[in-house]
Amino acid sequence: MKKIVFWYFILVLLAYILPYTLFTHVSHFYGSFLFWIIFALITIGILTVMMRAWKNEN
Repeated sequence: MKKIVFWYFILVLLAYILPYTLFTHVSHFYGSFLFWIIFALITIGILTVMMRAWKNEN
């Protein structure tokens, strides 16, 4: 479970770092849109794994 939480925090940090550093010069909205769609899908996947592990942690 700790490994999954670690990857989730890395993902949250990337959500703050990447748009302000790597994507500052992207002038088209679809670059940002694609990033946030991929970010949301990865986040949903990680949270699903976390909830399954939490449910079976008795």
